[in-house]
Formats: sequence, structure tokens, C-alpha cells
Amino acid sequence: MEEIIKEVQRIKQWIIDNKTLPDFKKNNNEYMKFAVESSNNVRYLMFVAAGMISEGKDGYNREDAVIVGLFVRLCKLYDTLCWHAAENHAEIVQIFVRLIFESSINLEYLMTNGKKSIENFIFISYKATKENYEDLIKKKEGRELTGIEKRILAKIERQLQEDEVDIEKLCTNKNWRVDGKSFKNILKELNFEGAYSYIFGNGSSYVHGDWKDLKANHLDYKQEQYYPRLEHDRVDPRYLCPASVICLDALVEFLKWNKSDADNFVISTAIGMNSLIRNFDAQHEKDLQEAWRGDDEIAQ
Repeated sequence: MEEIIKEVQRIKQWIIDNKTLPDFKKNNNEYMKFAVESSNNVRYLMFVAAGMISEGKDGYNREDAVIVGLFVRLCKLYDTLCWHAAENHAEIVQIFVRLIFESSINLEYLMTNGKKSIENFIFISYKATKENYEDLIKKKEGRELTGIEKRILAKIERQLQEDEVDIEKLCTNKNWRVDGKSFKNILKELNFEGAYSYIFGNGSSYVHGDWKDLKANHLDYKQEQYYPRLEHDRVDPRYLCPASVICLDALVEFLKWNKSDADNFVISTAIGMNSLIRNFDAQHEKDLQEAWRGDDEIAQ
């Protein structure tokens, strides 16, 4: 615990030391050094927050475990995004930004709406399981199941029993959205409606690999012909900063929900880091805008 406190205090001091942003000389490598260092600090805070349990608690019930699991997922997604960013895998980083955004929205929605929505979240997660179950039952009526089919069916029945999911209700269900709401409606409810097309919609291209993604990230166009682009694209702070801000916002709300940071030690650090990264992102955007106007260049 002493080591954690010492490291969080170091991060607090790092935020103070960089309150006045350094001169990046409009150089992408300089920007990325700062972005990577800040993201490493965010990663540490995320994993510390995930391991914090409020006093008097040993673990979580199933409903609360959904919230905890979503936050842990967020930690792992961000950790992997940071690794790919350090390796300059821009097209892979784009995928993780979308995944991080979706998980953070699910997390906030369920923390806000509570038990009933969490139970529905658990229930609709069995959509594919329902289809597998119906297929196996149909096969069982016509022949003896194979060994692997028997094991799959037994596993399905055990999982449904553990999560208290009614099989009959599952098989007759027609709506597989959380609380019957589209993701766009959930964003609207959380006052993030404007992010639907820019983050969730555009991000779908990178997740599913549509033509826009292939053209932007995996093909070169020369003399009216396409050629494979095997090298990865360069990463710049426009990928890391939004993901960092999303994760820090989620961290603060998670710790408040969990009541596991009574003295706001980690929360205050996360808020300070969030402010610094937003300022850094604004500075980088300002320099990009000047370069776009032709006033200057961002050096590679």
C-alpha cells in the first residue's frame, strides 16, 4: 500500500510540474513522448482504482460485479491501446478507442440506472447462448448428442442456472437491447448524443473493417491502382488523448460509485490528470490547425 501511495504522489507531482506545458516545437515525437508518459500515469491510476474495495467489503454481488467487470475491461482495453500506441500501430489504436468508448458508456449507464438495468444487461448477454441452446435441443430431439454437444449443453444450463435466467423467457425474448434502448438513445440519455456518429459510428469502420477502413489504413492508391500497405500508420496524440479522458472520467465515477476512495486521494489525482491532458490536447489541436492553414508544419 505504501508503494501505491508513493507512486500516486509521484503522479500528483508530475501533474504540478507540467501544469505549464513544455514547448513541443511542433514536433510529433515531442508530443508523443508527453502523450505516452501521461498515458502511463493514467494506466497506473486505472489499475489502482480497479483494485480498491470500500472498507468492510470482501467482494461484490452479481449486480455490482457487472460494474466492476466493465471497469476492469476498460482498464485492459486502455492498457492494450497504450501498448499499440507506443508501437505506432495507429489503425489498431483506432479500434480500441471505439471499444473503450462503448464500454465507458455501458459503465456509466448501468451505474446511473442500477439494479433493474443491470439485470437486463445480464439477461440480453445470453442472445447467442439462446440460439445455441435451441439448436442443441432441436438436435437432441432427433438424435443423441455428440460428446462435445453434451458438454456445451450442460455448460449452457449451468450458466443460466447460476445467473438465474429463465430459459423459457430467454427463448421467447425478441428485444436484445439494454432496457430496449438503442445505443444512440442511451447516449442521448447520458447527454452524449453528439458522440454517436463521430466516435461510435466512425469507429465501427475500424472495428468491422469496412471499405473506409481498408482505404484509409490498409491500402495505398497510386496511378489509379490499389496496393497493399503492410506497414502500420503513425500514432499521434489525437488517438491517446480522447481515450485517456474517457478512461479518467470513468475512473472518477467508478470510485464514487464504489465508495472506495473516501479521502479522494486517487479521484483528485485523476481529475488533475484529466485537466492536464485536455490542455495538452487543446495545444496539439491548435498546432494542427495552424499546420492545416499552411502557417506551419508538424514535424514527423
